[in-house]
Amino acid sequence: MDDPKLLNGDHIPGFKGYAVNMIDLAPEELTIQTYSGYGLRETLFYNLFENLQVYETQKQVEAAHAVSLDGFIAKENGFIYSGCSKPEIHFPVTVKEDEEEKLRKLEAARDRVRMAAKKIEEEKCSLRKLENKNEENK
Repeated sequence: MDDPKLLNGDHIPGFKGYAVNMIDLAPEELTIQTYSGYGLRETLFYNLFENLQVYETQKQVEAAHAVSLDGFIAKENGFIYSGCSKPEIHFPVTVKEDEEEKLRKLEAARDRVRMAAKKIEEEKCSLRKLENKNEENK
């Protein structure tokens, strides 16, 4: 894809690139290909981002369907301010009534295992201190 340009042919100030090209893929992901020979960038990520342009700041976002590095998104139907945040996504868990007690017991058992592991680490630490003190006294 060619970089977007102003009507006079100049580069648009603040244009950083296309979102699809800004995704860092691990070396092993670069070898994944469709039967047609296309990789993740050309298939999955292009379908997600298409021609989404990325700009340095909100002020430089002039065209519809663009984002800025400071968290501003412009859409054809108006502007959306997303800001800089890390959204938390939670998935509800439903448990059948007869499994609730099993789940409580499992969580209690896990808590006991965690407490025992913590106690073991504390005892190991105390033992190392005693061994070091014993070595110093020799």
